[in-house]
Amino acid sequence: MRVTESKLRKIIRQVICESMPYDSPDEFMPAGSYGEVEESHMSLDEMESILMSHSYEAQRADGYNEVMMKRRLYYDGRISRSEYESVLSPFVGDLIEIYGRSSF
Repeated sequence: MRVTESKLRKIIRQVICESMPYDSPDEFMPAGSYGEVEESHMSLDEMESILMSHSYEAQRADGYNEVMMKRRLYYDGRISRSEYESVLSPFVGDLIEIYGRSSF
């Protein structure tokens, strides 16, 4: 059985929600946590704006150079949009999970 990243994040979210001492699981989970990018199917512009709003944190994150290389290749017309999004989406998802939607 193959488990996608989105399904794995849902399972993690369910486990956290079931084992929480709070009345409402939303009290514990910060905005943007656990797979928001996969679930909401954000547009490319939205993902790039989130990436740019986290410019300082993103530059220190693992995978930043690969994302920037794919971005440059996409805008040069050498790779497809789906190839670029396949690298950008998980990276932005990790940024959102760690830092929230905005660094301000």
